[in-house]
Amino acid sequence: MYQHRFNAIIMCFIFCVVWFPIHAEEDRFSWASAFLNDVQGKELRIAVDAYQLHNNGLLYSRMRFKPQSKAMRFPKWVPGIHAPAGAIENIGGLFVYDQSGKQLRWQRDSEIPTRFLLPIKQQQNPLILDLTYIANQASVNSTGVDVHKTKGHFICNWNNTLLYHEGVNAEEQLVSVCMRLPDSWGWACALEQAPASQKQKNNVVYFKQCTLSRLVDSPLIAGNELWQETISKSPTVRLHIAGSIKENVNIHEHWLNGLRQLPAEAHACFGGAHYDTYDILLISSDDKDAYNGLEHKRSSLNVLSSYVLLNPGKAASYDSGLIPHEYVHSWCGKYRRPAGMWTENFHKIKKLDGLWIYEGLTQYYGSVLAVRCGLVKPESWRMDRAEVMVEHATQTGRAWRSLRDCCRSSYLLRGWSEHHHDLRRGQDYYTEGALFWLAADLKIRHLSKDTKSLDDVCKQFFGPQQKPGPFTEAELIEALNAVAAFDWKAEIDEKIDSVSPVLDLDFLTLSGWRLSEKPLQINPEEQLSKFRNLHTRVSLGLSIHGGWITEVLAESVADKAGLIEGDYVHAVNGVAFEDDPKTLAKAIIESPTNKAINLYIYRDEEWKSVNILYAEGLKIHNLERDESSRDRLADILKSQRKK
Repeated sequence: MYQHRFNAIIMCFIFCVVWFPIHAEEDRFSWASAFLNDVQGKELRIAVDAYQLHNNGLLYSRMRFKPQSKAMRFPKWVPGIHAPAGAIENIGGLFVYDQSGKQLRWQRDSEIPTRFLLPIKQQQNPLILDLTYIANQASVNSTGVDVHKTKGHFICNWNNTLLYHEGVNAEEQLVSVCMRLPDSWGWACALEQAPASQKQKNNVVYFKQCTLSRLVDSPLIAGNELWQETISKSPTVRLHIAGSIKENVNIHEHWLNGLRQLPAEAHACFGGAHYDTYDILLISSDDKDAYNGLEHKRSSLNVLSSYVLLNPGKAASYDSGLIPHEYVHSWCGKYRRPAGMWTENFHKIKKLDGLWIYEGLTQYYGSVLAVRCGLVKPESWRMDRAEVMVEHATQTGRAWRSLRDCCRSSYLLRGWSEHHHDLRRGQDYYTEGALFWLAADLKIRHLSKDTKSLDDVCKQFFGPQQKPGPFTEAELIEALNAVAAFDWKAEIDEKIDSVSPVLDLDFLTLSGWRLSEKPLQINPEEQLSKFRNLHTRVSLGLSIHGGWITEVLAESVADKAGLIEGDYVHAVNGVAFEDDPKTLAKAIIESPTNKAINLYIYRDEEWKSVNILYAEGLKIHNLERDESSRDRLADILKSQRKK
């Protein structure tokens, strides 16, 4: 009898341990049953369970749909990333069921990892697909369109919650979606919430039916603390801030003052808005170096350090320019986009030739609008332009790789090259592309005797009076000529398609400024805050990454000291890099006093001490005024909004 009781207890235990978790898994979406069962026509119905995402790092979704093709796709070429960036390796579960609940067998395409074959028959009843996605495992290319979470907030990019029918156009495929949130959490998203009858209840929010394209273009942020403010009206622009802890959900008034002016400056530049509402989604991070952003048509996703949001004086120009940059993309890149990058689905390969426009023009205007709205001072903007000019002027890789090739190689160059980065080049279509557009702006102002500017091109070409959609370079050249007649095609061929070891800076003669080679006279602490790897190259003639010397310029002081590529630098002036990562920067700043910099290096299984004879301090290039000509940079940076 005791044996029978023991066996019964064991069976009960097994039943509880095994059956209940399976049952719980099957019942995870009981809250969404009515929603999923109401699938209409060819739409996709998607319920997303983020209730425990902040704890277990898993995002669950359930789709219900009537099959339209035997193959379904996981989004691969997600707009904004310019790369095959769908992080399919983060799928942690994929199950397909028929209407009765029977599990069906699927197969992955043997050649295309993002293509799934389903056992679909003609006139098939609706199928159910369950997908589990693992958060916080973004790749170099998927950062920005992945899923990220902390205890206090999460970012959901919908492309990680679904598969879509292979043969459909993303602009035509209709989708209805809902999400279950953690208790009492707030959320923000550019999707429209469903009517009052379906509004948030029991932590579930329902959204109006939209296209698949709009869904993927509308990330959602959520947090146990969510601060929101309408920073502009007519049309409405809203700012939403979430953070990993309550104290992060805060922002300095300097940021708010600038962001409140940003929409008016952008509308003045582009001749108005193409949207009714726009949402700036901002994550305030504990990470002091946090910096990331991604553009969308009616919103942008931005990640910045809580430190710089509370201490704007410590913000680098790229921090202050992040939100303006992503905002400009609403016109340049989203409302209108280079033809090869406008595709009907998320698996067709994109042609990236137009990135010098998509990102270059946006980089230019993002920085300009940051000054016009008051987030960045004009003198800081000028210093940044000087630094970019010097950086590209001394870049060895430009002798063989054109800017067009940087565009076409975009996602191959996204990560930093630890060795010989200047020889390989990176995504230079951002910064050197921006220099092209600065030169174009100056040229237009000069040719029109300062009656026209690049703003006029933006109004006519990217403004709301234009139809949304793709454009060609020929059409853009035509728009440039309509504002200021010039051989723009030849200019593009020379600056974008040709290779040259020298960066042409002749356009500066039209600006009223010239590049200064004098070291900037600022105090050591300020110099240290502005230090970049570029300054080591400019001052000493060497590039160093992770302690390894990756380049030594001929005839430089580093070359004369006998340093070579491949040397490992352990310490500078007796201070190890691992103890103070800024030790080399400090040594350069202190060189006018010390007259030399001592490096303790490792080469050929031998340690040795090397002295670099250098006493010129940190060379931070800047622009200096040429009083003999008009200050066109001041014209460019002047506020354009109606007062």
